Amino acid sequence: MILNLILAVIGVYNGISYFFLMNPTLLHKYKDKLQLPQPPTNQKKYVLSHRAGAYEKPESTVQAFQHSESIGVHIIETDIQITSDNVLIAYHDEDFIRACGVDAKVIETPSTSLPQLKDSIPIWFSYDDSYEMQSGDSRQIATLSQLFAAVPSSTVIVLELINAENQVAQQQLINLIQSNNRKSTTVIGTIESKYNAQLNARDPTVPIFMPSGKVIQYFLLYVFGLLPFVPISEDFASIPYMSAQYAYARMKNMPSLYSVLYIAVTWIISHLCDNMIKHFNKRGIYTNYYVANLERDIEKIYRGTSAMGVMTDKPTLAINILNKLP
Repeated sequence: MILNLILAVIGVYNGISYFFLMNPTLLHKYKDKLQLPQPPTNQKKYVLSHRAGAYEKPESTVQAFQHSESIGVHIIETDIQITSDNVLIAYHDEDFIRACGVDAKVIETPSTSLPQLKDSIPIWFSYDDSYEMQSGDSRQIATLSQLFAAVPSSTVIVLELINAENQVAQQQLINLIQSNNRKSTTVIGTIESKYNAQLNARDPTVPIFMPSGKVIQYFLLYVFGLLPFVPISEDFASIPYMSAQYAYARMKNMPSLYSVLYIAVTWIISHLCDNMIKHFNKRGIYTNYYVANLERDIEKIYRGTSAMGVMTDKPTLAINILNKLP
């Protein structure tokens, strides 16, 4: 008798949870901070240039950002961090060793003395590959101001602030977004929710992306049927796509027991969360997988998932795949 009652309660709970999972706007206001551009093809799917397309042009340069724009990619991702003279630059690593061959930290280097990019730049998500400089390529790391000036204001730019705890960097970022009238087409965030909250407090109208920890948290809430009832503060969700290539790169770049655990957890999330992605989409939260550079992985994401886009170092390949889809 008691068991039947428990099963009945669980059944009702699951039914209610699923109903609101598929109809979230009955409980939550649809998010509309982010103004998405037109998709590059009629598939209504997006391509995101990771570091502006690190396979195709030298990462962190104005040339790379303009290249992505020229091929029809209107969502560009880059990391940013602050230099010793308080200038934000479009650069990922904490030092210049990988990309420039110079053993110096970004935060200890003035913007007037940034090193030039080297001839061969390793690509993180494709461990054995590098970008090889071509004649006429730029070697100059761009500032955020130069990036904003180089692409139209309608292009969505996703910025991860590496110096998350740096209050000057936070305010500089907000000031540049405001002065360039890019509030609705710039997505910002950090690796930790507490710093995202600080950014949001500086200007609540600027869209925020989910840190990886929040993606895991929301996935657990989804598994237990609680996600439909939980407020979500973020506007943009990048979900790691665990492919064989990504797993190999992770173990080569960061060999540790933690990486083994990360690969396992990320595989579970990225292959079992499609209804969660649908839920995000219906709440007005943009979704994409990152980072896929192999044709089979990109095509699998576009064909077999509800994600709105793919983040890739090969934006031209992704657009070509979209154009071939029925």
